[in-house]
Amino acid sequence: YYSQKSIRSLEDYSVHYKVNLKNPNPLFELFAPTVYVAKNSRIDGTFTGGYTSILSINTQPDTVFLGRDKFFENELQINISKVADSTNVLAMVFLGSNNQLISGVETRDLFFEGIWNNNHIDFEFDIDQVKYSNYARLYGEVDFLTNETVIHFNPSDLSILDKFWFVNDKNLISISENEISISNLSISSGEQFISLNGFISPDPDKILFTNMENVQLENLNTIISQNL
Repeated sequence: YYSQKSIRSLEDYSVHYKVNLKNPNPLFELFAPTVYVAKNSRIDGTFTGGYTSILSINTQPDTVFLGRDKFFENELQINISKVADSTNVLAMVFLGSNNQLISGVETRDLFFEGIWNNNHIDFEFDIDQVKYSNYARLYGEVDFLTNETVIHFNPSDLSILDKFWFVNDKNLISISENEISISNLSISSGEQFISLNGFISPDPDKILFTNMENVQLENLNTIISQNL
């Protein structure tokens, strides 16, 4: 079909749109009751057609609640493009939030960027803690296979109480229809070591193992809302 499609018949055109969401929350209450979005949030963007079709979506809701987690001064950008004589789709997602309250912990400068090309996504996730100098700069990739989705974290930058933590590069998370398999998902700093291996599954014989060695509790206390 794509090889026979007449490219000459495709004329370029562009549509600009703006949507003012006076109160989107009654709709969220029906389909996602734990979501709240600030009133009078705007969505705007463009759609460009022709040989290459491009859709852009931009919104900057001041406040978003996801359950008990709160996000303030937010921005979301989505760009999707497709060439007329190809089945390939390229998408870019950017999410930013200046201030957050996640599980009772104050954080700032949340950043997520994902580049989706066919069945592969490269992503970056950044976040900083307000009270301490802790931060995370996570890099990774997602592959959508026939029967499973595979997630891998690349070498990343984690700091807790000014100590650098290394991510095991051999980590792998596999998500299938009924279970999640976790292999070599671990971080380490000096003699401190935390790892996850095993399964999250309805099968009682498949177990998730957690291993913690020489972990200083003060490290954990800084990133959770209670003392251990």
